[in-house]
Amino acid sequence: MSTDSPLPAVPEKVGRYRILRMLGRGSMGRVYLAHDPNTDRRVALKVVLEAGERPDEEIEEVRRRFLVEARAAGRLADPGVVRVYDADVDPASGAAFLAMEWVDGPSLAAVLKERGALPWREAAGIAAAAARALAHAHERGIVHRDVKPANVLIDGAGRVRVTDFGIAKIGDETHTQSGAVVGTPNYISPEQLRGEPIDGRADLFALGALLYRMVTGEAPFHADDVASTTFRVAHVDPRPPTALRGDLPVALEGVILRALAKRPEGRFAGGEEMAAALDAVAAGSAEATSAGPLVAATGSTAARRLPAAPRSREERLAILLVVVAIVGGLAVLRGRFEKPAATAAPAPLPAGSAPGGSSPLPAAAVAAAATPAP
Repeated sequence: MSTDSPLPAVPEKVGRYRILRMLGRGSMGRVYLAHDPNTDRRVALKVVLEAGERPDEEIEEVRRRFLVEARAAGRLADPGVVRVYDADVDPASGAAFLAMEWVDGPSLAAVLKERGALPWREAAGIAAAAARALAHAHERGIVHRDVKPANVLIDGAGRVRVTDFGIAKIGDETHTQSGAVVGTPNYISPEQLRGEPIDGRADLFALGALLYRMVTGEAPFHADDVASTTFRVAHVDPRPPTALRGDLPVALEGVILRALAKRPEGRFAGGEEMAAALDAVAAGSAEATSAGPLVAATGSTAARRLPAAPRSREERLAILLVVVAIVGGLAVLRGRFEKPAATAAPAPLPAGSAPGGSSPLPAAAVAAAATPAP
């Protein structure tokens, strides 16, 4: 974002902080690079709720909630979380502001814009680090609510840092009366869209969408307009990532689609569990291929396409044809040469046959063998 735009003017100071330059702006406010004279360090200063941006009857309550949430976020202390140093109201302008650790590095949004889809192991590592940072916050009762590429930073040492914890909640609460939904459409969870109470699993849905974007180069629910995007988030399963990129492990696809389950109970229970699953994929663990909990919890069509021990379509069709040929041959031989039970034993049937001439294979097994590969 350009820093020389006359609208709005860049202030010289906010509170005690001297403004150096604008870093960016968005729906929740503006972010400046600033200098703190008390500690002689640079900070990222997020300024929200400037004069005239809210009705007068709302502004005091909004400021109060902002400071409560900001101070809660300030208690987070994790290597993967951008630290909050200070929160206050500027006496000159009446603007509430947040002083945060300045991360000298690009956002994931900038990385994806420059590079497009990432190598899958790199993407899995970024998502695992973000999941652990989210777990730290969730354990302390803080839900991010707006996990997206712009809120994931990569510092100079290559470490993943998640920023803006707790701030989206303020926007969520102040938009309740208007019926607006705060969040980024491609990354917002179905329960947020419905205005339901949320927990940390809403953040894991957003992280799943972010991981999908990292490995495929596309957002999972992207459409031409916001209404269509939010409809897809709420009602449509995304295309399997392997349909867009053939070199992805099926196990990684399973992790992504589990995170994107429509119902919270179908997702990972917490960030540590999701991070462990991603670590297992990166390490090549066979355990990561299991999609059992996803299938049972979500009933998702996409989830049912992910078997615990996947085979190619050709393999399944070949197995089915062999089974059909064997069963058909046995039936013919039995019809021609069957003798009374007293003088000859019945022709043996394949394992799993039911007595009384029922199908030699359970219907579910035949259906599973014929199901196309993802």
